[in-house]
Amino acid sequence: ICSGFGDTTPILRELTLKSMLIIAPKLNSKNLNDVLVRHLVRLQNDQEPSIRTNTVICVSRIVQYTDEKTREKLIIGAFPKAAREGFTHTRVAGIKAIASTYKHLLSPPKLPLITAKILPAICL
Repeated sequence: ICSGFGDTTPILRELTLKSMLIIAPKLNSKNLNDVLVRHLVRLQNDQEPSIRTNTVICVSRIVQYTDEKTREKLIIGAFPKAAREGFTHTRVAGIKAIASTYKHLLSPPKLPLITAKILPAICL
């Protein structure tokens, strides 16, 4: 599976990414929070806009399976970046992802993260 994320063919990278929606809940903690997250972060900078869009969608759907620290890093790092993306579909996916995962950041210690990182990305 890991070789699919680094394949030179964009369609294979995209199909590997889409398959993670089914596989992610079955992964152990190390593979999910370390290996998969590393590949997803790298795919956010892919040259293909559709892969960047699908990465945002994939992250928003699997973030519930990650541990709390990884979840926070993914939400704070991935979604505001996507909301500022030049490709319209990625931007829309980033805003929808923020809307669908905000409940993970509602505890009082995390509220400054929302105001400092997420709100400026939405207000642009």
